Amino acid sequence: MLGDILFGGPSSRLYQKLVKEKAVALQVAGGVDFRRGPALFQAFALLKPGQDSSEVEKLIYEEFERVKTQGVTPAEMQKVLIQDRLAQAESMISTMSRARTIGQYAVYFHDPDLINTLLAKYSEITPNDIQRVARQYLGATERTVVLTNPKAQSQAAPAR
Repeated sequence: MLGDILFGGPSSRLYQKLVKEKAVALQVAGGVDFRRGPALFQAFALLKPGQDSSEVEKLIYEEFERVKTQGVTPAEMQKVLIQDRLAQAESMISTMSRARTIGQYAVYFHDPDLINTLLAKYSEITPNDIQRVARQYLGATERTVVLTNPKAQSQAAPAR
């Protein structure tokens, strides 16, 4: 839910901050990358040309700190619950997607029945829970930052 609040679509905090308000990024994405064993919480920003990556990184960290110190609103929680309900309904359309989801829940969480109980579990999460998790996992010492810059295009020789 923390990932959805920060990165979940055009109404998310970081989309609003980086794409709309500051206009330094073209796209933002992030959240938990579920895996068997420890998972990663990832943040991704595709910057507009000419933007300073360290400034954008700073804006992301400021939003992390805002969640840690000020928490999240009940409206943000409600929005995420609605988004998650819609995503689950859309992902259950085919037999294959239901089977894949049951398999993932069995492997990742040892609970294939999570397909039937996940939304109820989400609705029990409080803004205080989100703030506690942010404080625990979004610290400065738990980060790895990877910057990827495209190679400049070489000037093509003029045609003769």
